[in-house]
Amino acid sequence: MKKLLPALSIALLLFAATFLAADCPIPGGVNVENGLGVQIAAIHVAHTGTGEWSDNILAEPVQPGEIGAIPFDRAAVPRIWDVRAVDADGKEHHWPRLALYNIYDIKLKPDGEAAYIEIKTVT
Repeated sequence: MKKLLPALSIALLLFAATFLAADCPIPGGVNVENGLGVQIAAIHVAHTGTGEWSDNILAEPVQPGEIGAIPFDRAAVPRIWDVRAVDADGKEHHWPRLALYNIYDIKLKPDGEAAYIEIKTVT
């Protein structure tokens, strides 16, 4: 029985990881819902306050109301990021200070607002 417990624990962890990632198009990524009302052509991230934006991390444009995904390494440091989306007309939209390491789903809305679902950890 003692030998079975570690194997059972590992199996449960693998099941939980699969369940958490089931809806995410990119494993380890963040689902992004477009609530802007215009096509999102690109998404860039920067460590908060640096203004040093990444290249476009969006695989393909996301239409209004649709969901896309961005890859994100949850172990990345620092853990707080600024997000910039560029729409099809070249207009930039900003969301400062998002804890992407802890976000699974995010809805980008106008005026710098974002609604998101965080990953919950068991303590």
